[in-house]
Parts: sequence; structure tokens; C-alpha cells
Amino acid sequence: MKDPNGEDVFHLGRYPGWSEDALQARVRYRDWFDPASKALTFNIHGAKIDFGKGHLRLWKGDYNNLPAMFGGNGAGGEIGFYNYKGEMFKGASLAKSRFGMGLVNSTMQLFSNIDNHLVAEYGELSGWVTAFNTEESVPKENLFTVNTFEFKKDTHASSFAKALQNSIDKGAEAYPYGKGEKLNVDLQGKKVIVTFGSNNE
Repeated sequence: MKDPNGEDVFHLGRYPGWSEDALQARVRYRDWFDPASKALTFNIHGAKIDFGKGHLRLWKGDYNNLPAMFGGNGAGGEIGFYNYKGEMFKGASLAKSRFGMGLVNSTMQLFSNIDNHLVAEYGELSGWVTAFNTEESVPKENLFTVNTFEFKKDTHASSFAKALQNSIDKGAEAYPYGKGEKLNVDLQGKKVIVTFGSNNE
């Protein structure tokens, strides 16, 4: 499906999801949107981490009222990049070296912390990476996400990792709608891996 400008508003496949060109991606995101999602019967946890130019938001849980095109229910996860005004960054702007990011790709993998099986995954250069499993429902407490960010240069990755770790050290795990779930940052050359979920030590 495409919006009036011809952009794809969601991706299909084994684990469908919304794209950064979806209408709701144009809405400025506010913290109170996280608890308000309960009105849509979403049973999710969120994280909010300062990356030096805005906020990286992560979500995971059971999206019980997804549009019919996604099967109507199922577990899912999301990655979102936002500036300090709550506006979503487009993937193309995140990729620019002059912006200071040099992002190449973002991948969200969602796992069950009961047996570590993969529940959903998706990756692309985007300001909003989402994936949902329309055949499986898993409570948010039983899920964790492994979010991999790949950069053009080691220096880009290092700067991103340092900013995230600084935000975590200053209390990002205390974001009220994450309910204290752990965040871990791992720098591996040009990749930064951020784990969000209750399975973390």
C-alpha cells in the first residue's frame, strides 16, 4: 500500500510492519503516547534513550489490535529515531555523514525470553523499523529485542554507542513506560547492538 505521494506505508512478508512514510509517522511523538496505546489494546513496553541529536525509542510487546491487513493481532517490536521536538528522522537524513550519524541499516529482532526463539525481525535504513508476528502473541514481559545499528565508519558507531551509554548511565532505564527493563549497549566495530528486555543481566 502506498500513500498519496507514492511512498510505501508498510512492508509485507513474514513479519509485516509500518514504514517511515506511514501517516502516523508524521505525528510528533510524546511520552504520553506510550501509556495511551492501551486504548488500542496494545500491551507494550517502551524505552527512550538520548543519542545526542534526539531520542532513540524502542518498543516491544503484544499488539492486540493491529489493522486487519496485519492479521489482527500478534507480538511485535519497533525502533524509532526522533528529534527533540518529537519529529521522526527519515532514514536518508540519518545516513548523511554531515549529520553526524552515517547510519547504514537498522535491524530489530524480537525474541521470547522463555526459550530464546525468534518471534519477529526486520531491517532497513529507516527512521522507523517495525515488525509484527501475526501468528503469535507474547506478553511484553516475555520478550526482548536485539537492535543492531550499522554505520559507515567505526567513529560513527563509537559516537552513537557513547551517547546511548551516557543516557543509560543518567537514568534512561527509569523511563516510566519501560517499567525498569534493562538496556545494554555493545559496540562491535561499525555496529552498535542495543538489547532491550527483561532477560538482560
